[in-house]
Amino acid sequence: MGRHTYDAIATELEDIISQYGLTNNKVTACVTDNGSNFVKAFKEYQQQVNIESDEEEEVEDDGEVSFTDLNIASECLEEVSDKKLIVPTVTWWNSFHDAYARIIEMPLANIKNLCTQLQIKCMNDREYQFLKEYCSIMKPFTVALDILQGEDTCFYGKLQPTLEVLMAKTLAVKHGLSQMTAGLPDIIDVLLAAVSLPKFKLRWVREEARRDHIKLLLTTERACSPDARSSTRSCSSEDDFFSFDIQPDATTDSNAPISVEIEVMDYLKSAPTMESLHQFPRIKKIALRYNAPTPSSETVL
Repeated sequence: MGRHTYDAIATELEDIISQYGLTNNKVTACVTDNGSNFVKAFKEYQQQVNIESDEEEEVEDDGEVSFTDLNIASECLEEVSDKKLIVPTVTWWNSFHDAYARIIEMPLANIKNLCTQLQIKCMNDREYQFLKEYCSIMKPFTVALDILQGEDTCFYGKLQPTLEVLMAKTLAVKHGLSQMTAGLPDIIDVLLAAVSLPKFKLRWVREEARRDHIKLLLTTERACSPDARSSTRSCSSEDDFFSFDIQPDATTDSNAPISVEIEVMDYLKSAPTMESLHQFPRIKKIALRYNAPTPSSETVL
């Protein structure tokens, strides 16, 4: 059947309904949880034949080694905790979350002790905190999946309320993240690095006042660049002697530099590709300055 997804299940159901001549009057509704176990119910398995004996021995040897390592790990785990770890599986959608949740139930000191006994890299505090945040964010999804995958009391009427509550809890997490990052200061170098990248520019900024502020920062940085100042042409004494009035047809200079504000506006309206920076060499220098700083290993003159 291929991939175990909702479209594969729908195709299989459609084939079954068509094969047995079931009409819309006979089939009132089809509700599935699009799980892999459901798809496997329609898949025919055939026993593999002609397996060489040496391949069987290799599989058995590998299994013995795996179970031996697993037993050693289980014994070490019993010494530091009274709980067993959960092994993630493909068909159990919540297994990864439950496995991580079981890990963070143990103190970090016990986890480090277990890693030392198993001779593997110890988990640091940052990784431990990351797993705790991951489990906190994914908890509403796992609860919703357990409700929708229930076997005894899973009614169709649970679908919409579950999705509504899940959406509310997800937005609450998003709101909490916004409050956490709201107090972060706007670092000028970070803002200039972002706005000078054609892929982002000001597209990621929602507040109009903040957009104007970042635009002003880019305009100021562009005006302060070394080659932004108008160059003064050195005049000799002979040129000063032959000073004529400006002719009417010479008032417009096609090579006159455009203003900084217009250049920034044109850049912000340009295509979101790195190649567009070639049209704005001064802004390109700003992008290189803040997005590609000199590495610490580079020789500084």
